[in-house]
Amino acid sequence: MIDRINFFVMTLVIATFTLFAFEASADNHEAAANDELGVAIDAKTRASALFASDDVSEFNLDNARLGATFTKSIFDARVSVQTDGSDIDILDAYVGVPLYKDYANFKVGRLLIPAGRNAMLDTYGWTEWQGASLIAKWSSLDGYGRRDGASISGTTTTDVAGLNTGITVDYNFGIFNGDDDDVLFAGRTDFSIAAVDGLGIGAALQVQDGYLGVGIDAVYSRAIPYGLLDVNAAYNHYDLDDEAYVPGEGLNAGNGFTVGTSYLLDQKLPELPIDVQAQPFFRFQRFDYNDGFDGADNRFDAGSNFLISGLSQSKLTVNYFHIDSDYSEDVDGAFIGFQFVF
Repeated sequence: MIDRINFFVMTLVIATFTLFAFEASADNHEAAANDELGVAIDAKTRASALFASDDVSEFNLDNARLGATFTKSIFDARVSVQTDGSDIDILDAYVGVPLYKDYANFKVGRLLIPAGRNAMLDTYGWTEWQGASLIAKWSSLDGYGRRDGASISGTTTTDVAGLNTGITVDYNFGIFNGDDDDVLFAGRTDFSIAAVDGLGIGAALQVQDGYLGVGIDAVYSRAIPYGLLDVNAAYNHYDLDDEAYVPGEGLNAGNGFTVGTSYLLDQKLPELPIDVQAQPFFRFQRFDYNDGFDGADNRFDAGSNFLISGLSQSKLTVNYFHIDSDYSEDVDGAFIGFQFVF
């Protein structure tokens, strides 16, 4: 049944993109202004050098992405591909349509599925070079947070009687093709309170046969003298129906938490040909294993991003890390990474 769903989804997506491409290439295409085809192209790349205490030195193209977003009438669609320097894989391929204003939007295809806040930032939005990867045991396709399926998302704001403030709720729920062709249910809800500017609280849930992932997270951003302070934390719980997994291989049962902070300086770095802002950061993560293991992994990250003004998400990162584990030798290392988005 799942194979048939996947075939239908991918056929629908491919047919839609073929129609868009045909109309975009037609010289005599004449339509009303609100029905014209819009196309936006984007490209992203990440490369890094790793130096570690276990005699590891690597220079890698982490990934490169090329994508296109199409809009026509009330429909939007996206397709993107990704390579790690060897294989080229489909990253996104979906069609979306609003069902009712901003309250309900439908997507079908291969898309980013609901998960924890860090996972939803999708690699290029991470503050640290590897994000909160130690505690991220969310279900995903090839580790990039995508799966084939369909989702409904939306947002609404409600005034709370007696509190003299409003609460904005964003939701994203869907059904996807999970591991071993099992159905995966995934959902996320985010809350923000108008009276507490800069505070966001979220919760995520993923369920399929033999797997449960639950997470709560929060972020608080506040402008303070000379910059913008960001503090965030998350707690995740994963259950695998007593299945024992080797740490570091696939999904793991257990509990993880993280806390991190960053500070984006207002001042640009002087005497540079482009405007660059420094963003020092720190993060601590811990994952305690369950179901057959009695131990934990801890990770510390500290460093700084140097963000290029005018090029969103483009940056140079210097990231020191330390990992101590009950199952392997401690590791100290550093990433020097460059990320470019346009």
